[in-house]
Amino acid sequence: MGAPPGSEAVRGEWYELASYQREQWQAVPGVGPVRAEALLAFFSHPEVQRMAAQLNQAGLLVFNGSITNQAR
Repeated sequence: MGAPPGSEAVRGEWYELASYQREQWQAVPGVGPVRAEALLAFFSHPEVQRMAAQLNQAGLLVFNGSITNQAR
């Protein structure tokens, strides 16, 4: 599951990125108003939130743009 372009410029845990506000996204180099809106829409989409919750429940975390297994 990948986010729209612009998110790769930011490192952080999935839920941290999902909590970003428009102004925080626009402060990221290369992210303007249109990309910030796309990122907000992506992270707030119910299906994306559902999949992230399922991955978290399965012991997988989305971290720094990749999925890592908590069980290691």
